[in-house]
Amino acid sequence: YATVLLTPAVEEVAVEEEVVVVEEPAAEEVVEVVEEVVEVVAEEVVAVVVEEVVEVEEPVVEEVVEEVVELDKIIANLPMGLDGGASVKTKRTNLARLICDALTAETGADLTIITGGSINASLKAGPVTNSDVIAVLPGSEKVVVCEITPAGIYAVLEHGYASLPAASDSFSQTDLKVVYSTKAAAGDRVKRVYIGSEILDKNDTTTVYKVATTDYLANGGDGYTMFGEIVSKDSKPSTLFAEYLQELYPVRK
Repeated sequence: YATVLLTPAVEEVAVEEEVVVVEEPAAEEVVEVVEEVVEVVAEEVVAVVVEEVVEVEEPVVEEVVEEVVELDKIIANLPMGLDGGASVKTKRTNLARLICDALTAETGADLTIITGGSINASLKAGPVTNSDVIAVLPGSEKVVVCEITPAGIYAVLEHGYASLPAASDSFSQTDLKVVYSTKAAAGDRVKRVYIGSEILDKNDTTTVYKVATTDYLANGGDGYTMFGEIVSKDSKPSTLFAEYLQELYPVRK
């Protein structure tokens, strides 16, 4: 009988050891790894969805709505029509002068010089919207203020009048009083330039004024390489002109 009782006892112990030591721990490790992978993947998916909806889609919708509303807004009421036709490329017009006055006033510069080619439409008497102003000054360039000497001012204007009497996009528009002759040779057409009642000395290379212009011209566009150092940068010409019109010709309620 002793032999019969001992043999089963040894077999049972061997089976239990195999189950406990080999199979059960392996099953626990697999379950833990799967749970960790599922949690990590779920967190990444949620984060991606939230970022796309909040940071990309919503701001775009808000910006489009604001732009449409502002374009239709009436900002001024003009008592007269302003000429922005083809003549802005050969002579000063009332619209060109008003734009130059606006840039000088809004930037705090001493003077403004831009080109006739930057003016693309006229304004009729009556209500004016932001859309109307953008049609006049559609460019994306920004207004800058540069340093310039009297000699530099003469050089800029000589360049701007070089193509006369032919029309040119580079024709200079300014709020300065300028005396010039289209019959004189190019480069020697500007006779006198006034700031207020003061005549500028064309040989003065030391006195410094601040001139408002566009960053396109200040960086050599249309051959304008005479502007000095840029000292400040502002908004687009259309934005500053709209602000000036609002102050000068306010809409009556």
